[in-house]
Amino acid sequence: MNQYLANKSKSIDALIVLGGQQDHCRTNLATQVWHHINHLRGKKVPIIVSGYSWVLAKQTPQESEAQVMRNNLVEKEVNNDFIMLEERSLDIIQNLVYSQLNLEVIRAQINPNLEHIGLITNDFHMPRALTYANKIISNDFNIIPIEVRDYAGISKGFMGSLKEKITMKCMDTYMYQGPRRGQTDKWVQYIKQTSPAQIPREHLRMHEKYPFYWMDAPEGRYKSLIKVATRL
Repeated sequence: MNQYLANKSKSIDALIVLGGQQDHCRTNLATQVWHHINHLRGKKVPIIVSGYSWVLAKQTPQESEAQVMRNNLVEKEVNNDFIMLEERSLDIIQNLVYSQLNLEVIRAQINPNLEHIGLITNDFHMPRALTYANKIISNDFNIIPIEVRDYAGISKGFMGSLKEKITMKCMDTYMYQGPRRGQTDKWVQYIKQTSPAQIPREHLRMHEKYPFYWMDAPEGRYKSLIKVATRL
């Protein structure tokens, strides 16, 4: 393991792996961190895998994305007893709200001293994930970002970064009025009242405000995203 990940792993008490990955990149990183913590400190930490969407389960739609991520972790010899499934979330806000509930369970039943939480997602997605985490996750927890470095190529990296910047801009200009940080029960009620059944809220708002937002728009990804960017 490189020094970057070694330093990140020193104090982690639990991991959250956000859904939306490709090629198991996030669970692969979580596997490295989990085994490193076990080797370095003799400690097996809980891993919350969060996501309902079928990004990785297109051929087996009876499985949630969290289940697919769990299976990938188990294949890499992560103990299944330490994996918690979060299978309700359809967007990043729900990822974090429902993961907060799991953190409270871990603190109550497994580790009363739970404090340092490793948050795993891709590097271009991390700024948005942290923005939401700092509004949702309780101050009792210290969020440690652990990024998957995106080496997939200039095109994918550029498009992913551009999409994240567009969404962040939307958040700045149309920031939702949610509960205060750490008010878990109110956050659960908030997402039940405001999230559409199938379409994540922030994507719905972006589509309503900028019709060319959708990545599969007929005009093509690049042209569509550039059109959105020029209108922000």
